[in-house]
Amino acid sequence: MEITSLITLIVILGIGYLIINGIRKKSQQTFSEDKLDHIDHSGYGNGKYFYQAPSMILDNQYIPIYGKKRLCHIPYYKDSSQKMRSIFGLKPLHGTQVRSDDYSVIIERVEGITNFALYRVLLNGEEIGTFKKDKMIKEGGFNRLFPYSFVNKAKESYRFENPDRFHSTVIKDEHSNIILSAERTALDYKKSKKTNKRGEQNQIKVNNNSKYPDEVWLALYIQACITYQTLDKQ
Repeated sequence: MEITSLITLIVILGIGYLIINGIRKKSQQTFSEDKLDHIDHSGYGNGKYFYQAPSMILDNQYIPIYGKKRLCHIPYYKDSSQKMRSIFGLKPLHGTQVRSDDYSVIIERVEGITNFALYRVLLNGEEIGTFKKDKMIKEGGFNRLFPYSFVNKAKESYRFENPDRFHSTVIKDEHSNIILSAERTALDYKKSKKTNKRGEQNQIKVNNNSKYPDEVWLALYIQACITYQTLDKQ
């Protein structure tokens, strides 16, 4: 590589870093932790939640989930390598943390030789199961927009389905009982009246069977949305 080409590459990379870092800082101010204390949860609660995805997934975002005090989604990365590769678009390894004053749920990407989605699911630091992408033929993944399942330590499987293919999602147990149902907007550039922000809006209902707290199902749903958008939509 010629010296001029090398210098040009370094300049381009430097400019890209400055732009992304500027966006990160702005986003971290917009979704700062202290703002969670000022969220108006009216209209939500008792299993009803509202979540608006950010336009970009970046570290140290405390994204509110309406329906419970200080309930939020925080993008999660196992280490700095995962974080930097995800943020700069080298490889999508975004995980999820859903946190409240009562529970912390972490969904951590397990890296392999392929981009096939596989994640550990932890509740208050204890591993409770696996979130994974289902096989296209054998496990019926081909027929679903969100071809994912949560399998717990007891080998009980909870499957994602999309009744209208695009905007609705349900999580069902092995007896076809609906644990979570959600309706999400298409890509929407209009500001939400609730948040005064732009981004995909999700109306969520959790029909809790008391096996796991609502935070687990919310984390699984948010991770499914992220995995689809960053890994499988292409």
